[in-house]
Amino acid sequence: DKQYINSNLEPISIIVDQAIYFGESIEEGELTEIIPDVSLNVAVTVHDMKGNVHLMGLTSVEVLPIDNINDKEAPQRIEGVVVDDWPNDDGSALQIEFEPSLESDIMSYEIYAASWDYTGVGVGNSGPNQPALIVDAKLNPNPVKLDKLSDGSPIIPGIDITIAIVAVDSAGNSFTDELNTATGRSIVDIIELSEDDLPQIQNIQASWSGDSILITWDFPNSGTIAGYQIHLSETEYEIIDDAVLVASSEVSNSYLVTTNEYESLSSETSFWISVTPYSAGVVKSQVAPIFLSALEIEGPSESEDSTSLETNDLGTILSSDNALLGLLGIVAIILVFLLVRRGGKSDKYEKQYQIQEATWGISPEDEWGQMGWNMPPAQTPINTDVPMNSPLPPAVESNLFQAAERIEQNTLPNLETPPISNGENKSSSIDTSFLDDLL
Repeated sequence: DKQYINSNLEPISIIVDQAIYFGESIEEGELTEIIPDVSLNVAVTVHDMKGNVHLMGLTSVEVLPIDNINDKEAPQRIEGVVVDDWPNDDGSALQIEFEPSLESDIMSYEIYAASWDYTGVGVGNSGPNQPALIVDAKLNPNPVKLDKLSDGSPIIPGIDITIAIVAVDSAGNSFTDELNTATGRSIVDIIELSEDDLPQIQNIQASWSGDSILITWDFPNSGTIAGYQIHLSETEYEIIDDAVLVASSEVSNSYLVTTNEYESLSSETSFWISVTPYSAGVVKSQVAPIFLSALEIEGPSESEDSTSLETNDLGTILSSDNALLGLLGIVAIILVFLLVRRGGKSDKYEKQYQIQEATWGISPEDEWGQMGWNMPPAQTPINTDVPMNSPLPPAVESNLFQAAERIEQNTLPNLETPPISNGENKSSSIDTSFLDDLL
C-alpha cells in the first residue's frame, strides 16, 4: 500500500488486524489476530531501499482495540463548547470551539444549531432533528466556522444561536439528550460596507395575478442585508437608476405589486423586474432583471371575423335557443293546419245539413224558426239544462206529420243524392222511421 504525504491533513493510513501477544519481547511473542479490549503499543519503523532501519528509541502510542460490531456504549458528552462571532465578516457566521473526545473510536462530531434553547436533539427531543454541520474527527476540529442553522436558514446578526455538539463513534453510538449547550450571536464587524459585500439575489420569479405582479425570490446567505428593493421598467436595464422603485421589503421574500405602487401597471404590457438588497444605506445597483411578458389576449383574427360573417357554424345553428324556436314554429304550423282542416269539415257538415233540409222540404226560416230550432248564433252559449224528454208542442207535432205526408205523396226523381258521412249513397225510398224517434 503505497501512499504519499501531501500535507498534515492527509497522513498515511494503514489498517492492522494482527498483533504480537504472549511474550516479554517482540522476538518471544506470538503473532495473532487482534484481541478486543486488550491494550496495544504501536510503533512505526521507516526502512530505506537498502533495508536500513532504526529499531531503538522508537515513538509508540497505546491504543485499545474495541469490538465495534458489538459496541453498544456511546462516547461521553462533549464539554467546553464556546460560541463566538467569526471575526471580520458581515455577521453571517459563528466561530465554535470545543474539547475533543478522549474516546479512541470517535468518527465524527455533529454540530446542531437553532435559534431557541434546547438540551436534546433528534426525534423526540426539543432541539433540531438534523445537524447543521458534521466534522470529521480525524481532522483538527477547532475552531469551526458555522454559517447556517440546522434548518438551512442563514445566521442573522444579533440573533442568539444555541449550539450543541454530539460525538459519534464508529458503531454509530451517541448521546442525544442532556447535552451541554452554549449560546452566542454574530455581529457585523466589517469596517466599511460596499456594494460588492452585498450578494446577488437568486431565483427571482414573477407571475401575473390579474393586473398585479407576484414576485418571489430566495433568501441570500448573508447577514449584512437589511431589506430588499423591487424595481420595474418596460425596457431592459442593468442599473436600478434606469428603472422605477416600486416597493421595499424587509423581512419577506415575496411581494405583490399592484396599481397602487405602479399606476400604469397592466397585464397587457411586458416588464423587466429586479430585486436588489440594501444595508446601512448601501444599495446594490448592478442587477440582472428578469423578463415578464404580457398576457396574451385570445381573439379571432381579421380573416376569422370575415369568415364568420359569411358562414354560419353548424354548432351555432343547432344551439338550444335556435332548436327551441324551430320547435315552436313547427307546433304553430301544425295548429294552423288543424284549424283549417276543422273549418273544412264544418263546411262539409253544414252542406249535408242543408241537403237534409231540402229533402224534408222545410225552410229554415219558416218551419225550423217556428219550431224554435234555429241554431244559436256563434259564440252564444247553449243551455244544457233543458230536459231531454220534454214533450213537443201541438203545433210542432202537426207540422212534422204534414211534412211526412208531403214527402210520401211526392214522387221524387232518381237524383243522385249527396254522400253522407259514411260515404254510402242514400236509398231512393226514404225511411221515415226517424220521425217516430223524434216524436
